Amino acid sequence: MDYKLLIILLLASFLLVSCGAVIQARPKAQTDFAPINRYKEDIDRFAQQDQVSRYHPELAVFTGSSSIKLWESLPADMAPYPVLNRGFGGSTLREANHYFDQIAGKYKPSQLFLYCGENDLAEGASVQQTYDRLVTFLNRCASDLPSTQVIYLSIKPSPTNWSLRKKFTKLNAKVRSLSNNQTSLQYLDITEVMLLPDGTPDPSLFLEDQLHMNPSGYARWSEVVKPALSRLRSIQP
Repeated sequence: MDYKLLIILLLASFLLVSCGAVIQARPKAQTDFAPINRYKEDIDRFAQQDQVSRYHPELAVFTGSSSIKLWESLPADMAPYPVLNRGFGGSTLREANHYFDQIAGKYKPSQLFLYCGENDLAEGASVQQTYDRLVTFLNRCASDLPSTQVIYLSIKPSPTNWSLRKKFTKLNAKVRSLSNNQTSLQYLDITEVMLLPDGTPDPSLFLEDQLHMNPSGYARWSEVVKPALSRLRSIQP
């Protein structure tokens, strides 16, 4: 065989393999390097509460990041429906997957409201990486909680994270599209109720950090979330 031809073929094969590896490899997000147990204190607190509490058999669990954790008026806002707040830290979907059993699986809820993904994007994950993490969470729900209706709350607009609005919009669109093909998943848009007429976030709905919501912000969420919960309860077998 012509040695020059052999060398050319070997180089071509090497380049194809190398290019394939580059295409397949997805750079890790900053959140991949954060300690997976950084909010373990919250998880331990849940376990302590569970040891002394009895929950309604038709429970609606709310989980996700700090926007859920700080929703102190949740039980009153959703009354008379029984709810449980399992929001923790400033969590990402990576952490929600890691603690799936502790924040969702063990309760076997009738409904599971999830607000998570904002921190993934804010901490450097791409839209696709964040979406992939959500799909992992949803697959776990389908496997472990086949009778649970999952409701994904859209990523909220806030003055502090307004520069990320294009990423938020893309993620919201992907989840909405996914929900159109899955009866067990509903997409709930809480974006519109948080915007001013000019399309920018209403600063009066936020705390001083202009990221986390004040009672007025949660009142806006309740205007959307409680009717959705009521509809789901009315169609339960």
